Amino acid sequence: MATWRMYREAYGLRRTVVAWIRHQCVMAPDRAVNRWRDVRARLGGYCNHRPWDPPKRHGGYSHWRCARRRGHAGMHRFLNYVWNGVGDTEYSPIEAAVAQPWDRHMMMTMRQQRRWDRETNAQERRRRHERRLAAEQPDGR
Repeated sequence: MATWRMYREAYGLRRTVVAWIRHQCVMAPDRAVNRWRDVRARLGGYCNHRPWDPPKRHGGYSHWRCARRRGHAGMHRFLNYVWNGVGDTEYSPIEAAVAQPWDRHMMMTMRQQRRWDRETNAQERRRRHERRLAAEQPDGR
């Protein structure tokens, strides 16, 4: 996902502002619903652990949450996928579907988004620095 700075450089300020407003109108309500569902799950006694952590990228998706009761033994589970405490996911089908007490929108939390943006910005800065160094070095011909 591109950061707003990269978007502005590519498309200009006006289109960036319009995209940001559209983003806020669509994403903010869905994030609020997700936060409400997370709070209800925690208060309801569910584990609600998530496997997806942007810098580590062990697997899974940002909207996965463990549907087992808090303090459960064994691995966390979201439908047919399980993961350990670190977030390493694997496919483990079950015969009867586990009841998911809530259904989340498929989007990152604000914390996940900030970490993703921070990592993306760092990668982009490294790429620009390497390109600048390569351009400054004379060819050895």
